[in-house]
Amino acid sequence: MSLLNDTKVFLLDGGLSNDLNNRVPFDLHKEPLWTAKALITDPDAVVATHLEYLQAGADIIETSSYQATLEGFKDFMKVDSDSGKKYIRDSVTLAKVAVDKFKALDESCSRFPLVAGSIGPYGVLRCDGSEYSGSYMTTVTKSEIEDMHLPRIMSLVDGGADILAIETMPSLEEVKIILDLVKLHSPNTNVWVSFSIKEGKPCQTAFGDPMEDAFKTVATYAQVVACGINCCMPKDVETFLKNVKVYKAIRPLEIIVYPNSGQDWVPGQGWIKSPVPTLDTYLSSWISLGANIVGGCCQVGPDQIKTMRSIVDKHNNEN
Repeated sequence: MSLLNDTKVFLLDGGLSNDLNNRVPFDLHKEPLWTAKALITDPDAVVATHLEYLQAGADIIETSSYQATLEGFKDFMKVDSDSGKKYIRDSVTLAKVAVDKFKALDESCSRFPLVAGSIGPYGVLRCDGSEYSGSYMTTVTKSEIEDMHLPRIMSLVDGGADILAIETMPSLEEVKIILDLVKLHSPNTNVWVSFSIKEGKPCQTAFGDPMEDAFKTVATYAQVVACGINCCMPKDVETFLKNVKVYKAIRPLEIIVYPNSGQDWVPGQGWIKSPVPTLDTYLSSWISLGANIVGGCCQVGPDQIKTMRSIVDKHNNEN
């Protein structure tokens, strides 16, 4: 399955932590390594979670590596660099095991799921929420960002990821650093870039870069096949997509959107459960506005992905 030059809409999975949290004996949301801890402690749970999303209808599943870094593994799990690289490679292996299980369980399925290697921003090292603002960009050096990202990039590539998901990125400058690393060290690897935004400001990155500038920049890298936003409020996606024609005129990239459920995150309290429209409520509109890779992020589970699958199938069958 290719994401290039295809008129189909592809469906991502949802938030990995949602379902994985029900399968591990600790609270992922209180863990500095988040879902990456389970790569060491509960690999079978990671496989089971991936498989549930595949059975719900996902065309693409993301590895449990968003918060996986050599520094984090060393500080919080006391493992050395070689072991840390292995665990990041394992995140791809576990996802591929789930794909194989899915194919074996449903031999008639025409979908051939892809595995995307998840790469979160530098701020995940700090465990202070700065990945959602990019505030660290005023103090961190280029070398520090490179040293953090290169081992994880190459571990995911070596593990056999079909594509790299450079996601929840608050800053265009950090994205440029990552893309330069990919271009230099793994030029044949495809990537998508997905930015985080400030609530109510869907045409700016969380750090304040104009989204049009972001598209212009990432479009200069041949490795980039898709660009968009994630980990945002669903209500902001439509405004973002209304500018898609402007962005796609720069270069015809695929447009990717995978917001949160719409619930609020309160530091120290977690997700505030409140009635919000589910993502399927918005999905047809997003597709009509140009989104062709869609899915969910935090608090979006397999049930929502299953409902979104039927809408995506309807669109694909009609086009």
